[in-house]
Amino acid sequence: MPRIRVSTGIELYYEESGAGPSLLLLEGVVGSWVWFKNIPALSRHFRVVALDNRGTGLSDKPSGLYTVAEMARETVDVIAALGLGRTHLVGTSLGGSIVQEIALSYPTAAGKLVLIGSTAGDLVQVPTPAENLAMAAPLPFLSSLANFRRRMSLVLSDHYIATHPDEFLEIARRAMSADTPNNARLAIGIAGGTWPGLPGRSTRLWHPAKVLAGSNDRLIPVVNAFILRQLLPNARLHLFPGSSHLCNIEQTKRFNELVIRFLLAP
Repeated sequence: MPRIRVSTGIELYYEESGAGPSLLLLEGVVGSWVWFKNIPALSRHFRVVALDNRGTGLSDKPSGLYTVAEMARETVDVIAALGLGRTHLVGTSLGGSIVQEIALSYPTAAGKLVLIGSTAGDLVQVPTPAENLAMAAPLPFLSSLANFRRRMSLVLSDHYIATHPDEFLEIARRAMSADTPNNARLAIGIAGGTWPGLPGRSTRLWHPAKVLAGSNDRLIPVVNAFILRQLLPNARLHLFPGSSHLCNIEQTKRFNELVIRFLLAP
């Protein structure tokens, strides 16, 4: 099982495929399985590394508080350990915050940036509506699969879940095989909610960036994508109509095309 011990003393799990320019995929709270529909296409053009952040997937899940700065440092340690050099960074949700922090604090480690369903940080982010956030809380009278479906309705649209039943079961199998424990889920949420973000620092983030978001994102309100686009000096915005948070799963073909074209452009 490929794992790397980083400077904070924990071990992080990663999967690697393909050859070409380096590309690192970062998720927020659910682990690297979320890229299962994207890696085959991306690895035809890039050396792709999909990383489980601390607290997720098959990486260590330490107790205590997490910070975005800490996770950025750990990700840069992985980049160095694998000899990736300057690396294109694709991050969804909190992964997008980590990507931005890497570009700000370790600018020579980052190539182009793709930020999906992300925010510009605590000082300017529009939070998840309370009624949506409540969907993540398990109900004791529901089965594990029913509670999982309820939680995933926060990040996948009702239309997608209803029209892709077999794929949803595959998602459930992957996610539940290495689920994020509640203490880590809380620590990751706090890390995202307290990250200071771009205000006062955005002019330092000169890297070419693509901001992507589902128009019906229930977890990270889509207005955050417009705030990111406004603050980033070298970014373009694309919305996926009808998609929720995980637009990379719901509209895979279009997502893959946009990302590959953006990253390969001069």
